[in-house]
Amino acid sequence: MELQGEVLDRAELFLGGELSESGRQTLSALCAVAAANLESRLRSGVSVEDIKEDFVTAAGVLALSMYSAVGGGDFSSVRVGELTLTRGGGDFSDSLRALAEEMLASQLTERGFDFRGVRG
Repeated sequence: MELQGEVLDRAELFLGGELSESGRQTLSALCAVAAANLESRLRSGVSVEDIKEDFVTAAGVLALSMYSAVGGGDFSSVRVGELTLTRGGGDFSDSLRALAEEMLASQLTERGFDFRGVRG
């Protein structure tokens, strides 16, 4: 099975429900984008194959964050293993994105600017 299909299967598993055909097509496209995004950020010397299970899981969660952000689904929670994220007061899509990035944090290059402190 190709990587996009694996990511889509994992994302659908996390949703735990049925998607309409148009919803599935949208989520499928977002799975390809999510996988490409994470793959482009892998540290030098790390391949998708090296971390495949974690990569597929993180890409599925990232795709769901994108799906939520574009209003692609009316889902109120996502279950990833023993962890269930429930839509609450914060931005659900941002929470999902943060979770996806945390899953691969040790394997990804830094993203953006991170201000740690100033010596004075």
